[in-house]
Amino acid sequence: MPKDKVMMHENMDAHGLLLELQSEREKLIADSLTHVSLGFAANEKVVKVVELLSERPMVINQITSNEEEGVRING
Repeated sequence: MPKDKVMMHENMDAHGLLLELQSEREKLIADSLTHVSLGFAANEKVVKVVELLSERPMVINQITSNEEEGVRING
């Protein structure tokens, strides 16, 4: 068990979205995808799954935060 249990349930819920839902698994292993990027974003209240799925070739030059507590990806 982790010593810091503050966000343990929220992290487990977000992790479950990736692995427990068949629709998510099928989306992540689609033959048409060329790039799959997965991550978690969190603040003191919520944990969210961040997915970047592409069917086209891409180059990511920069990842930064934005004003809405989100992520901006330039490429």
